[in-house]
Amino acid sequence: MSKRGITPEDLRQLRLAGDPQMSPDGEQVAFALKTVDSEKNRYQTHLWMADTTNGETRQFTYGEGPDTAPRWS
Repeated sequence: MSKRGITPEDLRQLRLAGDPQMSPDGEQVAFALKTVDSEKNRYQTHLWMADTTNGETRQFTYGEGPDTAPRWS
């Protein structure tokens, strides 16, 4: 099997998770997920939550602006 080069479409499919923050009870992790919005030719970042017991994830923010730096209060 021959290797193929990286294409622009490959880069548009990247999803980069960052800044994970464990909840005080240890049951959830909040994190920022950066994706490429190819229609608007920009990055989009939203906050997501992951359950540490079953691994389920759900999107927490949906706005137009970049949502970053999740923190627990």
